[in-house]
This record gives sequence, C-alpha cells and structure tokens, in this order.
Amino acid sequence: MNANTTKIICTVSNDLNTDRRMKRICSALTEFGADVTLIGVQRGYSSDLKTRTYAQKRLKLIFKQGFLFYAELNIRLFFYLLVEKFDVINSVDTDTVLASLLVSKLRRKKIVFDAHEFFTGVPELNGQSFKKLLWKITERVTLPFISVNYTVSDSLKYLYESQTRQKYEVIRNVPALTDFREISYTKTDEKIKICYVGALNVGRGLENAIRAMKLLSDEFKLILIGGGDLESELRRMVTEMKLNDRIEITGWTSPESIPELLKGGHIGLNLLDSDSESYRVSLANKVFDYLHMGIPCLTMNFEEYQKLNEEFNCFVLLDSIGPESIVSGILRIINDTSSYHRLSENSLKAAKKLNWETEKVKLKTIYFNN
Repeated sequence: MNANTTKIICTVSNDLNTDRRMKRICSALTEFGADVTLIGVQRGYSSDLKTRTYAQKRLKLIFKQGFLFYAELNIRLFFYLLVEKFDVINSVDTDTVLASLLVSKLRRKKIVFDAHEFFTGVPELNGQSFKKLLWKITERVTLPFISVNYTVSDSLKYLYESQTRQKYEVIRNVPALTDFREISYTKTDEKIKICYVGALNVGRGLENAIRAMKLLSDEFKLILIGGGDLESELRRMVTEMKLNDRIEITGWTSPESIPELLKGGHIGLNLLDSDSESYRVSLANKVFDYLHMGIPCLTMNFEEYQKLNEEFNCFVLLDSIGPESIVSGILRIINDTSSYHRLSENSLKAAKKLNWETEKVKLKTIYFNN
C-alpha cells in the first residue's frame, strides 16, 4: 500500500485535544504521506480544536456516558464510516471496535486495532459484572477477526495475543526529543515540586498522594496536571485538609503546555492500583514525560517498569500506594543527593533511546506494508 495514496480514519471516544498518543500517531502517518482524519466526541469540557497537520472531526452525541453513550457512538461511527471514503480504519480501544470492524468487513477495507489499555481490566469496571461482561463479549466477537494490531507495552501485547490468537506489535507512547527542547532542567530551591501528569481518575493513587502531603513538611508542593472524573472530589479533599497552598490542580490542559508545567519538578508520580489488571500491564506515557525532563520517577513495581529500571536505573519502585509508602519513596529520592542526580542523569540517557523519533518508524510497516 502506497502511503501517498492512503486515506486513514482513526476513531476514538475522547475529545481529541488531550490525546497525546493520537496526536503523535496521526502526525506521523501524515508525515509518511497519508491523508489522515481523527474522529472523536464533543464533550462538555471540550475547547476549540487545536490546529494539527491532519483533519479532525467531533461527533456530537445525545448521551454523555454509560451504555447508551457507547451504543450511540458506535451507531454514529457505523453510518459515518459506511459512506466516507477511506482505505484504512484505525480503531482505538474496544469502545470503537464494533462499528469499525463491521464497516471494514462490509466495505472490504483494512482495519488496524490500537489497544491503549486492557479495556476489560480498567478499575472503572471493578464491581460492574454486567458491564464487564458486555465488553468481554464485544472483544470476543471482534478482536479475533482483526489481524493487524498494536498496543503500548510488551505485557499488554502478550495478554491480547493469548486471548485473541492474533499478533500484536508494540508502539510505546513516548515523547519526541523535540517536545522538551526549550525546557531547563535546573531545579529551584523554593519548594520540592512533586508532579503528576494524566487523567484524574479512579485507581491512580491520587487521594493517597494528597494524604501523603499531610505527612510531608511544608517544603513539599504537589501539582496534579490534568482533569477527570475525580477532579471535583480531589479539590474538595484539598480544601478540607487545608492544603490549598501546597497542592495545585490544573484541570484539563493542552499537551503543549505540559513541559512548561513540569519545569522545575523534582519528582514524578505514577501511582497505580495493583488490583487493576489493566494497570498491572500498563506502560504509562507520563513516566516518559518525566524521563525526558530528567525528573526521577516514583512508580509501581510492575513488570514494565521493572524492565525499564533494570536497563536504565531511572525509577524508584513502590509495592503499594498507601500514603506512608508514597512518603517513604519521596524521601528516599530527595534525601540521597547523589542518588537523586544519578536517577536524573539516567532518565535523560533513557530518553535518548525511548523517544518518538525511533518509535514511530514501526508505523510504516503496520499501515503500509500489510
């Protein structure tokens, strides 16, 4: 398939502006010569679409969440894809795959599946037996029939391969070397800045990160860069615990502003609930943001982070996300100056290998050589 004549439609269920992985993938495919359109959803918090090198479209749905939201999304996607001109559908995650696969079969078009997470293992489905069953059925009747697939980590690759009997490639969600080129790595002495980048959702240890601030001295400051389902609850916690002067919550922010918000950071957090199967096989893009900024990362003792740490020695690993465990990890990083500098230098060395410039070349084979 010739990249210069290929029209690709990518489907997601978010509002587009905050999806950095899709920005990277769609930009790379455009760079390779394809005509790319990214389709998402108009949300209540959605700001105007940012100008990109590829086309973008948002669907305005009646339902905002739950089963009816996903049902309406797939119905709308089905009829949109049924009449739109394209050569390849890129279905992102299980929540868009049903419509994408049906149209690809009806029109005899290539479909590529991109699993950003282990969808049926997300913490939002804990205790939701019926909903989890519906998504498992969706995967069972769709994913075994898609032969071109990729995901974000080796652990997730092996998990999906064992379940679908299809081959998966790995495209890690890493920044470009140029993303942080204007940022100084110099730390200020005013406060010890602890940073979190990502969605403020359940299972990410954010409540305990706030509780940990009560156990740390006033020289520590926490900044939560992102928005999400827990934002209101976290803001309430901060106020009730009288930590407004030591904890900042930015809300949804553009990907372009993240390097500046991380500037001067001392520690990056990647706290994940070990009860979530999706998190246990994850490889969060936030850890690569910290690496590219030279910020030592406090992350979970899960397989993907263990492997990176064995190769680069750039993390401090946690076995639990309790407040006391978080505090212990933070102090372990901060109190050993020589270790801190070694972690920071190793992070920057890792970034030279773990970057989008080297990762994106795999997309050529996936999209144009199959």
